[in-house]
Amino acid sequence: MTVIACNLEMMAADTLCHEDDSSHYFAAKMTLLKDGSIIGGAGNHPEIVMDWIDRGKPLNDKPSFDYEKDNFSILHLTDDGIFLYNNSLIGFRLKEKNYAVGCGCDVALYCMRVLKMTPDLAVKESTKINLFCGGDVDVFKLNET
Repeated sequence: MTVIACNLEMMAADTLCHEDDSSHYFAAKMTLLKDGSIIGGAGNHPEIVMDWIDRGKPLNDKPSFDYEKDNFSILHLTDDGIFLYNNSLIGFRLKEKNYAVGCGCDVALYCMRVLKMTPDLAVKESTKINLFCGGDVDVFKLNET
């Protein structure tokens, strides 16, 4: 399970992953792309679409995924704003100045919008409340080299 949060300047994610009710491990859930943008994914197999976005979204090489099993949400933070991909190859540009995805998103959104926390602090708070979120908090700033 996951929590990924961002504003227009940075993205943060927890590192705890669950495969089923009994196994877990720690892994990166977001990456800095070649163009300086940041992408992070929650759910089942978001990396399929994340890789396609990083390759420039070639129309002749669209990824295929199982709409029933590969349930995912992807945040893509660019100079043009925050884009959300939900089980789709279409990124919707959000009007919000911050957003979160994953099972800990409700806590992260409350922390950012009501308590005025930055995404990294919001993710850290989510790991204290949601038992499926945890581990270190990874942070990337937009256009960070």
